[in-house]
Amino acid sequence: DCFQKVFDRLQLDGDAGKATGICIDDLSQRPVFPEVIPILQQLRKTFTLAIISNADCSFLYPLLRFHGIQDIFSCIVSSEEAQAYKPHPSIFELAVTKLGFPLDQVIHVGDTVTEDVWGGNLVGIHTGWLNRGHEERRTFLDNDQYLWPDFELHNLEDLARLFRE
Repeated sequence: DCFQKVFDRLQLDGDAGKATGICIDDLSQRPVFPEVIPILQQLRKTFTLAIISNADCSFLYPLLRFHGIQDIFSCIVSSEEAQAYKPHPSIFELAVTKLGFPLDQVIHVGDTVTEDVWGGNLVGIHTGWLNRGHEERRTFLDNDQYLWPDFELHNLEDLARLFRE
């Protein structure tokens, strides 16, 4: 629908279905940071790994297959499946339920303070902020509570190092 609306608004004679297919194909083949796959394979030996993603299944699952990492995760929850986007608690709650671990044994690591840290905080799980861009920490408030992660990382090697210490 979005492509068709854009084509109509710009008075372009485009094929919205074809544009959608190209977009999904492209999203399904995005590169990952160099350390991601080796670190995930290493962490999987000790920890149960899961994905909570605001992506739709149409490109999330093909992306995981493209990189050969779909079997690394014990649980994958997309916003499409949960019918909610992060930071809504229900997407996190669905993942925690599927994992079957107590809240104090779950850590969510993500690259956004609002969606990932706040979302994890809302359901009471530990959070890590993957701050690849070395962004300045800003104060985020939710009902007068600071939205701070339990730890901050700059790449996934930092996560592996954290758990080795």
